[in-house]
Amino acid sequence: MHERRAAVTPGQSLAALADGLAAELQPLEQALAREQLPVPAQKARLTRRGGRCPVHGVLLDFDPWQPHHHHCSRCGQAYVGQEHDDWWAMNAQLWTVERAVHAAALHLLRGAPSHAHLAESILCRLAEQYTSWPNRDNVLGPSRPFFSTYLESIWLLNVAHALALLEASGRTHIGGTVRDRLLDPSSALIAGFFEGRSNRQVWNEIAILSAWTLLGRESDIASRLNKSGSLPWLLEHGLLDDGSWYEGENYHLFAHRGLWYGVQWMRATGRDLHADLDARFHRGFAAPFVGVLPDETLPARRDSQYAVSIRQWRVAEYLELGLAHRPQRELSAWLARLYAPMLGGHDVPRAGRRLSTADAERHDPPGSLSRADLSWRALLMASNTEVAAGAMPPTSACLPSQGLAVIRRDAGRVYVALEGGATGGGHGHPDRLALTLQSGGHRLLDDPGTGSYVERRLHWYRSTLAHHAPLIDGQSQQRQPATLLAFEDRGGAGWIRKTVDGLAPGVTATRTVVVCDGHLVDVLEWDADRVVTLSLPIAAQAQVHDVHTWRPVDRAGAGGLEDGFDFLEQVSKAGDVDGDAWRRDGTPFALSTAAARAWYATSVPARVLRAEAPAPPLAPSHRSPEQPADTPRALARHWLEVEAARGCIVGVWAWAADGPVAASPAHVTAVRFPRFDPAHIGPDRADVAHVHTADGTISAHRATDTGWQIGLTARHARSSIDLDVLPPAQGRAGQGPDLEEGFGSALTPGAIAARGALAVPRVSSPTVGIPRLTDPMLGARLLELGESAYRQTEQPWHDAHAPRAQILLATTQTHFVVRVRMHMGDTAALFGTGAEDEIPDNPLDNERADVNVSGVQWYVTADGGTWQDAGLVVPLSTPDGRCRVTPLVPASRAGVLGASPTTSWCRLEQGWQLQIAWELPRVFQAESHALAEVGFQVVINEAAVGRTRRLGQLALAGGGGFAYLRGDREQVGDTVTLRFESALEMSAGPERTTPG
Repeated sequence: MHERRAAVTPGQSLAALADGLAAELQPLEQALAREQLPVPAQKARLTRRGGRCPVHGVLLDFDPWQPHHHHCSRCGQAYVGQEHDDWWAMNAQLWTVERAVHAAALHLLRGAPSHAHLAESILCRLAEQYTSWPNRDNVLGPSRPFFSTYLESIWLLNVAHALALLEASGRTHIGGTVRDRLLDPSSALIAGFFEGRSNRQVWNEIAILSAWTLLGRESDIASRLNKSGSLPWLLEHGLLDDGSWYEGENYHLFAHRGLWYGVQWMRATGRDLHADLDARFHRGFAAPFVGVLPDETLPARRDSQYAVSIRQWRVAEYLELGLAHRPQRELSAWLARLYAPMLGGHDVPRAGRRLSTADAERHDPPGSLSRADLSWRALLMASNTEVAAGAMPPTSACLPSQGLAVIRRDAGRVYVALEGGATGGGHGHPDRLALTLQSGGHRLLDDPGTGSYVERRLHWYRSTLAHHAPLIDGQSQQRQPATLLAFEDRGGAGWIRKTVDGLAPGVTATRTVVVCDGHLVDVLEWDADRVVTLSLPIAAQAQVHDVHTWRPVDRAGAGGLEDGFDFLEQVSKAGDVDGDAWRRDGTPFALSTAAARAWYATSVPARVLRAEAPAPPLAPSHRSPEQPADTPRALARHWLEVEAARGCIVGVWAWAADGPVAASPAHVTAVRFPRFDPAHIGPDRADVAHVHTADGTISAHRATDTGWQIGLTARHARSSIDLDVLPPAQGRAGQGPDLEEGFGSALTPGAIAARGALAVPRVSSPTVGIPRLTDPMLGARLLELGESAYRQTEQPWHDAHAPRAQILLATTQTHFVVRVRMHMGDTAALFGTGAEDEIPDNPLDNERADVNVSGVQWYVTADGGTWQDAGLVVPLSTPDGRCRVTPLVPASRAGVLGASPTTSWCRLEQGWQLQIAWELPRVFQAESHALAEVGFQVVINEAAVGRTRRLGQLALAGGGGFAYLRGDREQVGDTVTLRFESALEMSAGPERTTPG
């Protein structure tokens, strides 16, 4: 500690940082004197509109001193409203608690009593108010001050750090209050919620361990460290062998920062981290920089935000902490790059550390950086010696488990990547075999990243169609890993090859990308067990040459919410109504920026389509005040479409990193596709592409038994480059199967699964056709759902008034009938509003509003692979018993129960009753047909008056886990098997079943 105190004295390496932190605390000290600390009275709340400019959709600026006026830096307007105030409350909580850590750290190093007083005052205020914030209506896990558990974990961790730093300097008098009124209840609340292998669970774990350390709960700590989902378990199972977090770059930075706290905690408490695991953890500091794009932004893979610059103080501090953990030349080079002046000298104003909200980051525009811009973490942990200047240009690299394979050209100004690896858990996108190409600042083939989690367009960014990746039959890819078959770069030539088995059921696809100077060759091959429609997005803002007519065409896709087609506008097809303007020898097109050109050819007839699609979200680093308010929010998107059981698509891209595309000797003057040209004869007939360049060279590309060959002809000289596949042991699809996030994956094993199929009896009804709600259904199968079927939110089953439900299943001569009786005790049920054919707008998030009122979700599968039928039925607050029925699967997929059901409902004394009836398919009605079996799931949403989000769920296939973030989605494997009996086998009496 003596050396650290010396490092913050005037003229030393960390003095400017300490001075800056102290200066930023002065307004807070003045507010404390006026008893005006910015601690919100209300609970933070997540809504679609809160904290966003209603005109431009960008986040509003956060100002801790303006709880009711929220400024947009884009349009200059100040917005007011409760939804904005509630979003401000989240930032204010995190900003204020982090200032307590700043103050406590400064007091420890410099000893100013005012800093200790400020930290103590903040902690006492938070402890006093903690139980006043209600634990209800949360989005993801229980929380009092916030709407998600992980945010409270970040907040609690800062409380624990501030208290520990104060007590390390001898200030112990508030410890009892903070422990009893905040650390103990908050850590207990967090410990009751488990999220599995999630980046958020990292923060939950380290917050619990930090709080329990201060509470002296050593036996509880020892027990927790030995459980699945513990800190050591997350280090082992969350970090891939290359050191990267399995969910991608964005969540790597977040999760790895949390793991850094965990590693420091282990060191501070005398717990050893195994050397191999410590080495993997350290490799994680360099992992995010492997894929940095030429414009110094992180790739927007998976659920990462678009165009996030690495020139931010958080990233610089992350590198400082990595170097403090263990010196490494690569980290030093990147840090020196961030501390170097920006190219062009352009530097925009940014909030930086001054408005930081603990570890819930807000991305800034890029700017010049120094150690003085960092935070309390660097103040306490960074090396006393400043980083030496150095340079290390980005190189081609491959992280097989992460799925990132990058080949660079022209001193790093050209970037080519092929997507693969593990699927990335809940934050993975269905973009296996997506191609990325960037030349300088030109984003030619781009990953759009992710949108706001509460906006509907999030579903577009999570579709295959939004990426430059293949999709089958208009449906986003299945969640399957891609196996790396080849990666090699020799400077003048390199290649990547990956394959996916199960891109869609019965479909295998392989993509090969060969990168040379000035151009690449792209080969996509597929093999299916049937004729499929394969779509391959090939460009965004492009002009297709030799096409004079575009005709409107309907492309609905498979109809799934995240298939992407619902977001397309002005869809058109190249060519006449009855024909396609597509030549088998390829159709050239040029990007509108003139930064690149591309040619594509196919082994089977193809169509070219284009449409307007959502543009990538504007990131702060790519937004300037000069941009007009009507900046386009859509891009023209082009894709190829072919129909065949197997085939091949070959493309060639040519670019110039600087200047016009035709300015270099490697400029591509012509492209031929011998394999697809019926007129081409000769020994090179098997070549997939001939690329002619301005210096007279012809590059002939072909696959070989051992890899790839590029035959070079320059005037009369001939040579070749042979690229090899990886040995089988090196080809990887990622680090084992993805582990699902724990909040919704646990199911209580029940008696239903043990019994196998449940017979659905045929019953008589006094009413012809569909029974009335008042009609008895004697002989129906009766299922009772209680605690073992419950999925909770904030409260477990007993505390949620012990809801129960009865489900009756039966068939009549003409219908399959499901009758649900929901018993809610003293809780008043909340029902749907509005018209039968229109779901109200959801002001909270991008889920359907009807998931937050009383209702029933039902799902049917005949093959166990997909839901063939599914729907959401909501009772409406009308006197005539009407319901709103919303299909949950595309109409093109529905095929087990047929048409939409007939519904009715009524109130009960302590709940409600709802009936759903489907006309029986003919096969189920046949007298001679003994039985037919399907997988079936019913989920009952429990919603109460006075809440904005549902209270819980009862699930026929078994409960356990949590109802957060489920929306109306169910895993196909979570079913019971129903066996439909014929009239000859009609049950003689009622059967009662209680799910286990």
